Amino acid sequence: MNTLQFVFAVHNHQPVGNFDHVLAQNYDTCYKPFFDLLERHPAIPFCAHFSGCLLEWLAANRLPFFIQIERLVQSGQLELLGGGFHEPIFAMLPERDRVGQVLLMSDYLRHRFGCEVRGAWLAERVWEPHVVTALADAGIAYTVLDDAHLRAAGVRGDDLLGPCLTEDQGRLLTVFNIHERLRYQIPFENDVERVLDTLRGLASEDGRRLVVYADDGEKFGGWPHTHAHVYTNGWLERFLTALERNADWLRVTTFSRALAEVPPRVRAYLPVTSYREMNEWALPTETAIAYHAEVDRLKREGRYDAVAPFLRAGIWHNFRAKYPESNWMYGRMLDVSDQVDRLPKRGKAYPAAQAALYRGQCNCAYWHGQFGGLYLPHLRAALYSHLIDAENLAEAAVPGRRPPAAYRERDVNLDGHPEIVLSSGTLNVFVAPACGGQILEIDLRDKRINLLATLARRKEWYHPALIEKARRQKASGAPAAPGDGIAVRRGDLEENLFEDAHLRASLVDHVFDPGVSLEDIAASRAPERGDFVHGAYAAEPSKTEGGVRLRLVRDGAIRPGGAPPRPLRIEKVLDLDATANTLASQYTLTLGGAEAAEIRFAVELNFAMLAEDGGTRYFHTGKRAPIGHLGARLDLKHQRQLFLVDDWQGIEIAVIASPPAGIQTYPVKTVSQSESEYELNYQSTVVLPCWTVRLEPGTPWQAQLTQRFERL
Repeated sequence: MNTLQFVFAVHNHQPVGNFDHVLAQNYDTCYKPFFDLLERHPAIPFCAHFSGCLLEWLAANRLPFFIQIERLVQSGQLELLGGGFHEPIFAMLPERDRVGQVLLMSDYLRHRFGCEVRGAWLAERVWEPHVVTALADAGIAYTVLDDAHLRAAGVRGDDLLGPCLTEDQGRLLTVFNIHERLRYQIPFENDVERVLDTLRGLASEDGRRLVVYADDGEKFGGWPHTHAHVYTNGWLERFLTALERNADWLRVTTFSRALAEVPPRVRAYLPVTSYREMNEWALPTETAIAYHAEVDRLKREGRYDAVAPFLRAGIWHNFRAKYPESNWMYGRMLDVSDQVDRLPKRGKAYPAAQAALYRGQCNCAYWHGQFGGLYLPHLRAALYSHLIDAENLAEAAVPGRRPPAAYRERDVNLDGHPEIVLSSGTLNVFVAPACGGQILEIDLRDKRINLLATLARRKEWYHPALIEKARRQKASGAPAAPGDGIAVRRGDLEENLFEDAHLRASLVDHVFDPGVSLEDIAASRAPERGDFVHGAYAAEPSKTEGGVRLRLVRDGAIRPGGAPPRPLRIEKVLDLDATANTLASQYTLTLGGAEAAEIRFAVELNFAMLAEDGGTRYFHTGKRAPIGHLGARLDLKHQRQLFLVDDWQGIEIAVIASPPAGIQTYPVKTVSQSESEYELNYQSTVVLPCWTVRLEPGTPWQAQLTQRFERL
């Protein structure tokens, strides 16, 4: 009789910063029913990985489930995998943090469940060869990747039906590979016998073949429409019963047992890669569109399966090139990691600072694919909150008296040009002289809020499909049907597809024609008549009696009405007060040449407030009488000040203009896909003080903007 060994494993994770009701819903619809059902089938051993952030929530909110996990571990039915505690992508971490995250997870599982950890789950199965050394240094013997990883290394045929041995710097690691067809069949193939047919077709006379299923546990009840399929309609019960019924030829085992009993079939060195879909998502948008068109052509021609192992697409690191906001967050994480690493390892501050840093390394908000990820403002805000917390703890632990205000240089966005960080006891302000002298981050340190955790609007590879689907629905008059892919449930998505020409930063210096409309500005259609948005500014930081100052100067050009270029110097002097929670920006514009020029000078400010309305977020011009929520489009004339209130976060921001300015506001909203539908997400509120001025050659024109940040 032909026989086969089979590992059944699930990976359960919820991002740092996810909403409590989302975790509770996934517990009710997915985690709890899955483990209850497996416990009723004690003859079926299985493996599971929980991210540490999910385990912490379960321990605090669902303790009986924690006890159930321990019971299954102690009975020998369940093997738990370790990994990075807060589900980081190892490829983005310093080596010290890779090892530290894995050791933290192994210690946690040992302490809580009494198990010795042999294996590690790699977040998103993002692989780099040197990950081997970090895992080995942390005591890990095996990991789990896709068969696509091995195919990319040239492994084929029977060599895919068993473990693989790989090596780095003399350190060894066993790799179990996930069978791609099973990953798509389980649990979506309604006929369980067809899944058994796939397994039966892989069985061999010598019984030495091993096949692995391992994928997101949320597919078993957490994803749209899966709870009814898996539990109400009994798919998982039928599958487990089928495994028991076929135990004479199908031996269900665990990774650790297979590690001891099944020798590696091949030695291979795997390239930098992840699962196929991740590699596709990481491609630049236009390249991704072209890639999918070629894949579709190959499938139509019946050639795709033959060439698929040789199609590479992108690598996970490309997300940092695709999304500058992700790259900035990555650079901040590295900066904070360096600060934490400089602390005495036996000091009181180190454990808390390290824990906050590790939370800020959770991978989900650093990229975007099938799920919201980077597009979800609450996830980005949570990571920044933990990184700011870690930075505060590290700084407070440094011996000696901290100056009331200071500045430092650091190439945070890793573009070869240093940013300048202005700091007081309450604020951090990150300025990029090489990128328009823009402010890329403002931290309210005590609140642990980055007011510039923003996201620009950009084209995504799936937007053409969204447009086509939305137009079909409008033409037919019918709503989205269940099972018709990602749903278009809103009628305003297509009209919100804009592409921004710059990051949603602050102190973005625009030169427009005098008659430009708010509608064109909000849609990023207004012609830019200067070269100051992206142009490099010379920078000169200094200390002052009351704080720190940064003088920025650019000798650029303007083209009023599209005319030939005219020289214009913009000087902006930033003063960060050490004690008053204020940032003042003094502007001086000096026109060169012989003729006057009439322009609209506008300084863009962005504020990421998590949400636009809800009754607790609004604008006012004084005395806190609301004039609109933070998603309102306002066009105020001759205004000295505008206030933004967020009662939920407990902050009020004043924008004060001198001389009085026209102040325009509008929301930045992005259109992105999730697992079930296309979403329209609020990202930030733009406040745009603007002056229509006639510049005379050689005569300076001046204005001042002051931002004041108050805690409510």
